[in-house]
Amino acid sequence: MLCLEVAEHLPPWHSDKLLTVITAGGRLIFSAAHPLQGGRLHVNEQPAGHWIARLRTRHFQLTADDDRFRQKIQELDLPPWYAHNVHLFERVVN
Repeated sequence: MLCLEVAEHLPPWHSDKLLTVITAGGRLIFSAAHPLQGGRLHVNEQPAGHWIARLRTRHFQLTADDDRFRQKIQELDLPPWYAHNVHLFERVVN
């Protein structure tokens, strides 16, 4: 599943709905704006730790390749916030 720069545009009370949809699969590429990042219509900027913790409650964790993945994103010709905000998650089987 892919969810890039969407969560910050949804009011906090709708974030559970978004998380339900994006955690339907086994892997997730997710990014959302950090506090004070700025942007148009950002109503829910949160630190990465907020989303990491929320996804953990849904049995998702950062992959072992997360840092390497983020470095590869940084090499692309994208706005700088993508590399700063993006993370790679996978479902944890209990």
